[in-house]
Amino acid sequence: MAEWSDRTIALALSRFGETGAILDVFGRDVGRRRGMVHGGASRSKRAFMQPGNTLAVTWKARTQDQLGFFATAEPETERSARHLDDASALSALSTIADTLLQTLPEAEPKPALFDAAETLLDVLGEPGMHSRCLAALFV
Repeated sequence: MAEWSDRTIALALSRFGETGAILDVFGRDVGRRRGMVHGGASRSKRAFMQPGNTLAVTWKARTQDQLGFFATAEPETERSARHLDDASALSALSTIADTLLQTLPEAEPKPALFDAAETLLDVLGEPGMHSRCLAALFV
């Protein structure tokens, strides 16, 4: 059985069947991955798996090549709810998550990019955000 655990940034969540969901994440050590979340369409689970949030996840499958499922997905940092009243920060958060989802290759670790993306997501909506974001990107 294949299994890994990592700290990840949620990139996308889409319904799968009646109660399930497919979660795309970007992990520091495992890169961009996706998996099934049983019961992921429920309000309680869907709320913390929104794009831009940091999650501690454990993924399992019979082999590395299968879709697999997230046995655990626990919230660490919930950013999306924090920016609901700030349209520009919410738009930036969505753009960052979508850009990572569309451009990152599957299962290729990029720890420096993960750290920069997390720093960028953390400072969204803060005063002086622009200079701190530039500093994070060029470190």
